[in-house]
Amino acid sequence: KKNERAQRQIILERHMWHALPNGEISLAYQPIVTAQEREIVKVEALLRWTSPELGVIAPDEFVRIAEKSGLIIDIGQWVLDQACQQAAVWQREREKALVICVNVSALQLRRSDFFASVAQALRKHALPASLLELECTENIMIDDDTIVLAQIKDLRDHGVSLSLDDFGTGFSSLSYLTRFEFSTIKIDRTFVRALESDDRSRRLAESICAIGKSLGLALVAEGVETEFQAAAMASFGVDYMQGYLFGAPVNAEAFR
Repeated sequence: KKNERAQRQIILERHMWHALPNGEISLAYQPIVTAQEREIVKVEALLRWTSPELGVIAPDEFVRIAEKSGLIIDIGQWVLDQACQQAAVWQREREKALVICVNVSALQLRRSDFFASVAQALRKHALPASLLELECTENIMIDDDTIVLAQIKDLRDHGVSLSLDDFGTGFSSLSYLTRFEFSTIKIDRTFVRALESDDRSRRLAESICAIGKSLGLALVAEGVETEFQAAAMASFGVDYMQGYLFGAPVNAEAFR
């Protein structure tokens, strides 16, 4: 079993070197709605990879390999550029502009030129910084990296907002929330999914919301699939919701 997994990783990595130049990587867009009115105000850009030889590969599988191999730097830059370009198109088309949310890896944030590359993408597509939100996972906070902190400060000063993704699943320390100056936390789908069956998860989700609110953070419930989950999270005071109840990730044309 372990051998098979290692073998697959080698195959995936080999194919991944050609994925970007061969146009196999694309973006899907998932709506994020306000908890009360359910109006689409944000959209998350999600990475997709379809290989001619291997078929559709799940992001959970290939993103890890991309990070390990360092390919995530080039892929991440491409994602940022594409997402800003798409957000600028929607800004011109819509009366109310949408905030585009883009995932960034710890590897990207640890590069001293990351802020410059974000500023350049915004400039290139004439997208206001206020319409870009960067989503980071908790692993950026393992080592209290001065480069990461400096990049985040520059991004914040420039007007780009930052959100902490999958909150509550890792080694969240509450001190991180203030030190890294996030404006939003995304409550992981595991809590949302367990709302109907597990009283403890329900209380935990409620507590996370209370803490977020007390710190003045905006809250997004991820993975909302049922009306029960939506009503429960709204009652806990989340600001936004994302999940199949409101829309699956689709290409830009279908999203329009």
